[in-house]
Amino acid sequence: MEFPYLHIPRESTIRKPPATRRMPGIEESENSDMDGWERAETNTGIPYYINNVEKKTQWDHPLLKQLIKELEDLDRIRFIAYKTAMKLRAVQKFVRMSLVKLRAVKEILSTVDRDTIDVRDAHDLVSRVYHLDKDGTWGGVDDTHVDLCAELMLNWLLNVYDHGRTGKIRTQSLRVGLTLLSQATLNDKYLYLFLEHGDGKGRISRESVAHLMLDMLLIPRQLVKAESQAFGGSNVEPIVQSCFDYARVKAEIGHVTYNQFISWLLAEPQAIVWLPTMHRLSAAESVKHDVKCNECKSYPIVGFRFRSMKHLNLDLCQNCFFSGCGMKNIANARYFQEYCVPTSSGEDVKDFARVLRNKLTKKHRTQKPKFIPIAAVDHSDRSGGSAATPVSTKSSSEVHSEINDLSLRLRELEETPRAPRPEGWGPRRDAKYE
Repeated sequence: MEFPYLHIPRESTIRKPPATRRMPGIEESENSDMDGWERAETNTGIPYYINNVEKKTQWDHPLLKQLIKELEDLDRIRFIAYKTAMKLRAVQKFVRMSLVKLRAVKEILSTVDRDTIDVRDAHDLVSRVYHLDKDGTWGGVDDTHVDLCAELMLNWLLNVYDHGRTGKIRTQSLRVGLTLLSQATLNDKYLYLFLEHGDGKGRISRESVAHLMLDMLLIPRQLVKAESQAFGGSNVEPIVQSCFDYARVKAEIGHVTYNQFISWLLAEPQAIVWLPTMHRLSAAESVKHDVKCNECKSYPIVGFRFRSMKHLNLDLCQNCFFSGCGMKNIANARYFQEYCVPTSSGEDVKDFARVLRNKLTKKHRTQKPKFIPIAAVDHSDRSGGSAATPVSTKSSSEVHSEINDLSLRLRELEETPRAPRPEGWGPRRDAKYE
């Protein structure tokens, strides 16, 4: 039995696919030859799939299995935040959660008053989210694909939050997974998650922050496996501490306010930097830049544009940048700035001046970090009044490079016991679109 290629956006491939290769979406996948497979359930309601021809069973829906295989092509991306964002965006589009409004998630999950639900209830909730959005006035998934999308979404959520297939899933975990993949602004998602994890008095406790961060970190762990350690892994204590240090609250205070928590999230903690990256990726998917890529000569550049702040007239498309083309050393990525929308004449002039300054001076100016590195927080003064402030003097691009190198070395850790040693990560982001 053959399965068709699943749809992944053209920008998510490292190299442009051959013109003869078609990658149909879920519409053609649903109508493809599925003979030999049938759906079954365990006694606890956990779905699994039986192939009567090859006489094998598997937890994953055949279409989701094929999607996971297709996503392996993105492993060639050399920057872990971009890799995670590209994979998550591909999943979001494939299960059509990019068409489901956050309002539908809110309305359906507001009816749940239990901390833990079984798989059958989870399937019912996910299905109702898709159906409500379809029947409402907010847009949504086409009627012919609602049930399949709900099935695939549930399958993916179980892979993230119930990998051992216990038949139970935390309601808050389900809420986090649906919220992050729904159609909404980043601020709206943060606000909703704060309200659901807060104490109802405009505050959120350390324990609640830890639960939320762990639920969020399980997503990159499912997408990029061991490399997700670059975001903090399962140890959320340093991440929670960075939140309270950022808010400058006293050591004995066990909560932060709404403004403090949202400000910390918008400052892009290292643990969740992949989420705003996915939102910028989504915004840039159809954007065209009126420049030519110096490496592959494609014109215009579609998606992210990366402009060198060290060389004049050096631009790379996202495919070339992600694969390290046009850079003698991956550490040179720190000299590139990301643009997700076309630049204005004023920005062009500013960038030109920066390039000249960088070429005339041997020592480049240290840039203020654009997100909060986990290791950049000084915990030496926890017993005193106010929390310590970030002590890192590295630019965001240098920290990006460190995380990237760390993730690559973590992959090698499975074969060698040597400890990883970070060195560098990716480009500076355009602060205008943070």
